Amino acid sequence: MKTLKLQLALVACAMGMAVQSHAQMYDIIFTGGSSAANGQIDVVGGFATSGYLDVTAGANQGTYNLVSLTRP
Repeated sequence: MKTLKLQLALVACAMGMAVQSHAQMYDIIFTGGSSAANGQIDVVGGFATSGYLDVTAGANQGTYNLVSLTRP
């Protein structure tokens, strides 16, 4: 369940920053409670096309790759 929440948070973050019309890299840094993470997403044409989140502390440690949804 926590893994799903992390994936949803990454997607929400990507969608929130996906207002750019040109390629843009975004760094992600999170520290809170007992968790810490960092990562990066690449946004092209308003869509997150690639990226990852590396959870370095907390119950969900590991690297999560962005699963990009296709455009309608």
